[in-house]
Amino acid sequence: MKLLRKPILNVVVVFMISTFYGLVFHVTAMNPEFTGMLGYDPARGKGTLTSPFWNGWSVFLREGHHRFIGYVFLVLAVMIAILSVIRRREYDEYQIGYLEKGLIVSGFCMLFLIPLWFLLILGDPCYIVEYAMLVVVVHWTVLLFADLVFLLTRG
Repeated sequence: MKLLRKPILNVVVVFMISTFYGLVFHVTAMNPEFTGMLGYDPARGKGTLTSPFWNGWSVFLREGHHRFIGYVFLVLAVMIAILSVIRRREYDEYQIGYLEKGLIVSGFCMLFLIPLWFLLILGDPCYIVEYAMLVVVVHWTVLLFADLVFLLTRG
């Protein structure tokens, strides 16, 4: 776990993944191919599910509002980079312990989300894009906020 000592590694990984998600969310916003894959079509007024949550999430994605989630990811990544650069010191053993716990929690979060995603797909495969987008948004948002809280609260 010597790599965890270096704050720049945290910055590089968080910034690369956040940039990737931000770019994907921006490019897919209002993209006809992307909107064609969504399960709910408000023009027809129906989808295969009667769930207001999933149909609302589908409309949110269809209207391209997920690009703002990508922008938030980028802003949080920049904040994490700035806070890491301001500090300039390597992490000590105590802080590495917190980072390790954060990675473990992130891993357990994915262990929970992947079977849930699988069950949702089995329930209605027409909403697979919506399910995938929600898993990405939930997981990366939790990770970014956990990282930000770590940087703000450590001494």
